[in-house]
Amino acid sequence: MMVYFHGGGYTYGTVNSTLYEGTQLARRGDVVVVTVNGRLNAFGFLYLAELGGAAFEDSGMAGQLDLVLALKWIRDNIVEFGGDPSKVLIFGQSGGGGKCSTLMAMPPAKGLFHQVVCMSGQLIAGIPKERATERARAVLKELKLEPENIDAIKTMPVEQIKMAARAGGNYGPVEDGRSLPTGPFWPEAAAQSLNVPLILGNTHDETRFLGGVPGVDLFALDWSGVVPALNANPAFVRDFNAEEIVAKYRSWHPKYSPTDVYFQITTDTRVWRAEQVAAEKRAENPESQKKTWVYQMDWISPAAGGRYKAPHTMDLPFAFNTVAIAPGMVGDTPEDQKRAKAMEDAVCESYIAFAHNGDPNNKHVPKWPTFDLKTRATMIFDDKVRIENDPRGEERRYIEQVPYVPNAT
Repeated sequence: MMVYFHGGGYTYGTVNSTLYEGTQLARRGDVVVVTVNGRLNAFGFLYLAELGGAAFEDSGMAGQLDLVLALKWIRDNIVEFGGDPSKVLIFGQSGGGGKCSTLMAMPPAKGLFHQVVCMSGQLIAGIPKERATERARAVLKELKLEPENIDAIKTMPVEQIKMAARAGGNYGPVEDGRSLPTGPFWPEAAAQSLNVPLILGNTHDETRFLGGVPGVDLFALDWSGVVPALNANPAFVRDFNAEEIVAKYRSWHPKYSPTDVYFQITTDTRVWRAEQVAAEKRAENPESQKKTWVYQMDWISPAAGGRYKAPHTMDLPFAFNTVAIAPGMVGDTPEDQKRAKAMEDAVCESYIAFAHNGDPNNKHVPKWPTFDLKTRATMIFDDKVRIENDPRGEERRYIEQVPYVPNAT
């Protein structure tokens, strides 16, 4: 069984896309593939419990509880479709990876899945109730609702709520003390899932597909523009000194262009660092360390002249065995497709092996050891598939000088 949750940062997205069509994966791997949608943005994660009382006690986790209901349906019915409810792998990319992470810390989800793959989306901790309540107040203000009249939100037009939801900023799972009593990886790896095998993956150039700076062409930066671009994106730089970190990356990567340095810093300080924190928290516990694997997608796509390198979402066509229908992501020449098919063999077969056995090792990749704090063994998915110990070690040691803070703005 392989169950997929889509990305979109808990705010948008759907599995109703040919990229996630599971037929090719099912045929290749002798697996049943289920893809799941759930409530998003304010409809799935607007936390009203502190303002509306018991009637809204699950409002900050409604979207995640949708996924629990889907997993319960799978447990009770999937045998009728040829699936095995005792071998359920959940996987997701970006926000979908965050959904998988969150399920690992949710008591209502315990026992409903048996392996997890988090692709470029490791939710370290949920949103604190206090912050979630502040966001809810902002949305209610837009709706011109006072807390004593909060029940009126139940019958408001969907479009009206959607417009008001923008005032709440980013949405996501809330540590509500009920469905999510603690963070998936903070302050430590969730105890209820320490025995659940987990793969954590990221792509080498995540942010080439993520965000931008208004009025700035990030693909045409010169050296004078890198620091201002970083300072304009505080969510990525946070407490790092922009001038210093640019100098460091230029010394480590003398062949990098200004654009390369910008995207590598923003990838490493945010998306990649979250993955490293999740891996470290799992590695700190002897039980979960033996069941944690890490990969890095380095495969450079030739699409768009190679400008995106190995960006956010790059692992999706390989995981779903849909390379043939994704030329816009992997290239469309015969040579491009040949390269991509080789990568598809390595990634897809690793996922399939993991679904069947709880271990990703298979004949298409070298021996894949679990992640520990000493070697930090990482599978590098590239034209030459290989294991590297502590890739980007210099960058990691520098970045770790700034303490990690979940939900930092």
